[in-house]
Amino acid sequence: TCCKRFGGTTSFLTTSGKVRYAGDYCLRDGIDGTSWYNCCRQFIPKGGSACPW
Repeated sequence: TCCKRFGGTTSFLTTSGKVRYAGDYCLRDGIDGTSWYNCCRQFIPKGGSACPW
């Protein structure tokens, strides 16, 4: 997954302060947005919106 590639850990978060939508998130600070998006596009052709892992 992209998360492992960037050295993060995947965790299921419920809706809270910073989390607007419950779901699986990649817990890692400092991930470059463009790199992340490009990684996700390889796995999900529909776009970056389906890309939390």
